[in-house]
Amino acid sequence: MDQFISRRFRPLLPILSFSLLVTLSSAQALPPTAVPISDGPPFIVVWNMPTAACQRYEIMLDTSPFWAVTTPAKVPGQFLTLFYSDRLGLYPHVDEVTLQEFNGGIPQRGNLRASLAKAQTDIAYYITSDSSPGMAVIDWEDWRPLWVRNWGSKKIYRNLSIAYARQQDPTMSEAQTIAMAKSQFQNAARSYMADTLGLGVNQRPEYLWGFYLFPNCYNYGWAEPGYTGRCSPEVQSRNDELLWLWESSTALYPSVYLPSGLGGSHSATLFVRNRVQEAMRVAALPKTPFTSPVYVYTRPVFSDQNKQFLSEGDLVSTIGESAAVGAAGSVLWGASADFGDKTSCEALSSYLTSTLNPYIANVTAAAKLCSKSLCQGNGRCIRKNYDSDDYLHLNPRSFRITRSDGRYVAVGRPTAADMNAFAEKFTCQCYAGKECSPRLSTRLSRMLLIIDVLKTHYNLQVKMSSFYSPNLRKFLIFLVLLKLGKSLPKTAPPLKPNYPFVFMWNAPTELCEIRFDITLDLTYFQFVSSTLKTATNQSISIFYTDRFGIFPYVDEETGETYSDGLPQLIDFKEHRELAEDDIIFYIPDDQLGLAVLDFEEWRPQWVRNWGSKDIYRTISTDIILKKNLSLSYDQAEDFAQKVFESAAKRYFLKSLKLGKTLRPRRLWGYYLYPDCYNYDYNQDLADYSGQCPDIEKERNDELLWLWQESTALYPSIYLEIILKDTHEATLFVRHRIQEAMRVSMLPNKNYSTPIYAYIRPVYKDSDEDYLSELDLINTIGEAAALGAAGVVSWGDMNVTESEDSCFAARRYLEKILNPYIVNVTTAAQLCSSALCQNDGRCVRKNWDSREYLHLDPRRYRIKRSKFGELSVKGHLSQDDIDWFEERFDCMCYTDEPCYSPITLNRMPDYVYDDAVQLSLERVLFLATIAFVYFLS
Repeated sequence: MDQFISRRFRPLLPILSFSLLVTLSSAQALPPTAVPISDGPPFIVVWNMPTAACQRYEIMLDTSPFWAVTTPAKVPGQFLTLFYSDRLGLYPHVDEVTLQEFNGGIPQRGNLRASLAKAQTDIAYYITSDSSPGMAVIDWEDWRPLWVRNWGSKKIYRNLSIAYARQQDPTMSEAQTIAMAKSQFQNAARSYMADTLGLGVNQRPEYLWGFYLFPNCYNYGWAEPGYTGRCSPEVQSRNDELLWLWESSTALYPSVYLPSGLGGSHSATLFVRNRVQEAMRVAALPKTPFTSPVYVYTRPVFSDQNKQFLSEGDLVSTIGESAAVGAAGSVLWGASADFGDKTSCEALSSYLTSTLNPYIANVTAAAKLCSKSLCQGNGRCIRKNYDSDDYLHLNPRSFRITRSDGRYVAVGRPTAADMNAFAEKFTCQCYAGKECSPRLSTRLSRMLLIIDVLKTHYNLQVKMSSFYSPNLRKFLIFLVLLKLGKSLPKTAPPLKPNYPFVFMWNAPTELCEIRFDITLDLTYFQFVSSTLKTATNQSISIFYTDRFGIFPYVDEETGETYSDGLPQLIDFKEHRELAEDDIIFYIPDDQLGLAVLDFEEWRPQWVRNWGSKDIYRTISTDIILKKNLSLSYDQAEDFAQKVFESAAKRYFLKSLKLGKTLRPRRLWGYYLYPDCYNYDYNQDLADYSGQCPDIEKERNDELLWLWQESTALYPSIYLEIILKDTHEATLFVRHRIQEAMRVSMLPNKNYSTPIYAYIRPVYKDSDEDYLSELDLINTIGEAAALGAAGVVSWGDMNVTESEDSCFAARRYLEKILNPYIVNVTTAAQLCSSALCQNDGRCVRKNWDSREYLHLDPRRYRIKRSKFGELSVKGHLSQDDIDWFEERFDCMCYTDEPCYSPITLNRMPDYVYDDAVQLSLERVLFLATIAFVYFLS
């Protein structure tokens, strides 16, 4: 492919080119456009082809460069949902072969109200989430909303409309009848299309709604001499008449399917270029704050020869043109007949790896690089002259596309000429709400770039050193490709600056001092709070059921019902009023901290109310049976489940939203969420793996609505004494924290909700036995290494019940817990400084390894002064940095890249003292610091 591009566009190289819309002047400011979907890259390619046959034949298809993989089949819950005429509402149309009329045949005879009612149900079925982003494409091709465009076989809609008008008033002249028919048809067609779009946008606002094939350019005259591909003024004028459609759409989906007659020709380029350009023009017609994105439909095969794949040149003419003219992406569509047998599937598999995937990787990587270099990452690169032959291609003399570890990467070193080509040939269309200007940043010039092309995650890693030999550079490329892992999302900054991992104490231990004059040394906890009901304005505010509005439940021991027992029976207005008072009472000031809702009596998912919690299912079902005597028990139970889960979801969400509204600086979430339910060590400790059952992961996925509203997650890693000092304790905690990390990224793959794991200093079922040093590693150590933001050490009244219990707590803190806190706190800070510029948190590269954020005892000592204070003596060495770099990645606190391993020219003295405050002596760094730059 590189040879083809080099040969065809040799006069244009070296370039890293992109494309955008400019109709009048390259200096003219472009209107802002929508931010890329899911905050993704500037140009994406989406797979929308049915490949079930290939799966049956067990033929692997490499779809790794695609942003999303979807099918046109009737499968709900996809990133791209294609609504054919039989999948959305009651679309009036006529079968062109049988002439049978459906739903009235013509829009003015259809039942729009009934159509919208059915469409509402259809949308809910096919787009299961009301908050996840995606694409919604309506494919209604039987008639066109403009009267004049219903030619050929579509003229039947004009004829039926004329007959319908004549029936209404036979006295009209032919001209009057036609005028009336045209008016009725266009008004009804507009209502069907605009109202259906409006319904979709309102019902699923995160999806991008539009009609396939709109706008069209009708530039099909390539067989004529002097073909320019331009859309005629008449076509553009008619597209202008469809302003109402562009105003209703949130994305445009034109088509650039190529017939075999255009294969390998310049006419194919002109055909596509002008169709995409017309879509870009149309997108700017509505007087809105930003233009709608354009996603161009294309096919990997010719429209009239579905066994013949597009050549590399044809990919440039379709995908390449789309990217260069300013589209947000391409949709690769395929029919069920395209790949229905073993031969066609084998051909597709070969085509992907040999031709299509490398080209997609090339364009995607170039678009990222141009956006970052020219538009500050806040806009999309677009051709200054839309009718030029400048493309978003990596210069093949500077970059190499390769596949490693299941993904495509572009490795190379751009020249100054490569970078200057951006400014010469492209300008920027800024994203809505972002500031950008076509200003070239040359900081990436001549650096070794590794651009990772992923389906949903990507990064650009840069390492530079003038002392690297050519062979060492090659080895570095190999090493990075070998180790390259999925880029980490960003996360919230720590509650206390420069503390990537915080320790929080949440127990009523002030009672030890009040009752027995015993003071506990909690100096090394960054936040100390009490669980007493009388304690207010705490850094950790825990809301039990008797401290937050109305909580309906049944006492498990007495069977007594409180607040009617069920969420579906409470007065939500009263709950809000009382909860508001409770929040204001316990958090009078909106300060940084945690807000934890601890509601354990029932769970919002019906199926998880097992054991003693089954009472909530039983009572819910009994209520339905009493109200509906004709129902069977199974019917009543199904209905009860829906009622219960709906009310439980409402209760959980309203409680969260109220807290976030009143005290937005607090991190709100529910204790014990998410849970992993990996408690099967009680049944078989010898074969215990710690893994979360797949069914529980699926159920956690179903709680997406909860993760979307939570601003922190609070899983529990309390240990039972059966796990004391065992590897099974490690597995138990590791999988629970890892599941919380997975869940934290479900709402947004680019952001990880912070995790604060609940621990107890004692064993869950033996509160006189404190955790051993090994089990501190198994709990705190695992949480820190896996990327949690901190731990909350919780204790109940048993800690303070006697003088002996208070003494035991004090001894444990002084001898065991506090030294370990100092160790982990210091190591986490050192790693953040060494790898993440203090702008990120270190996270294991391999989550299932036994690498911990611990100080190396060869270089660090934790000492206790004669007054009892702890301090760390030691120095940071290059060995420490190399050890961190080999085992940990960075989870950054902002969108800006933070992974930047330092190189020391000497070992600095390192002092840890005064309640875990760090002080690094001035350290000189080599001018050749190696660093990593993420392109996002």
